[in-house]
Amino acid sequence: MMIEEEEIKRRVKELGKTIGEFYSGKNPLVVGVLKGAFIFIADLIREMEIPCEVDFIDVKYYRGKEPRMEVRVERDIKYPVEGRNVLLVDTVLDTGETLSFLVDHFKKLGASSVEVCVLLKKKKERRKEIKPKWVGFEIPDVFVVGYGLDENESYRNARSIFQV
Repeated sequence: MMIEEEEIKRRVKELGKTIGEFYSGKNPLVVGVLKGAFIFIADLIREMEIPCEVDFIDVKYYRGKEPRMEVRVERDIKYPVEGRNVLLVDTVLDTGETLSFLVDHFKKLGASSVEVCVLLKKKKERRKEIKPKWVGFEIPDVFVVGYGLDENESYRNARSIFQV
């Protein structure tokens, strides 16, 4: 499975145009999920062609006292969220845990709207149901790297997306 650089560029341009039209006149707060989304968000906001503010959030999974994993914020954003239109940008929608947690997080902080854009959406059942407003590509349930995605911090700088 591979998505070539030119195909990524074409799709990111389409997404940016559509998102820019959706947020026209609204100055959204675009929040990237670290570390994977840093390349995608940089390319995406250049294509949006609207005023926006950008920040990043870092979340991690922890095993609590019970046998389940929980999501916790390691680094929160610095901009105030109350009354803002928040666009969450992530590279992969997999289990839905992270994005579901983040949508709830920003709603609790008072965002007037929270929308989600993902570059890749895996075809699979999710533990948490979440429906991104914008999806770049649907892919099988496989592990992929490149274009910000990594395997032990390697491959992030690859221009294409491929299965390892």
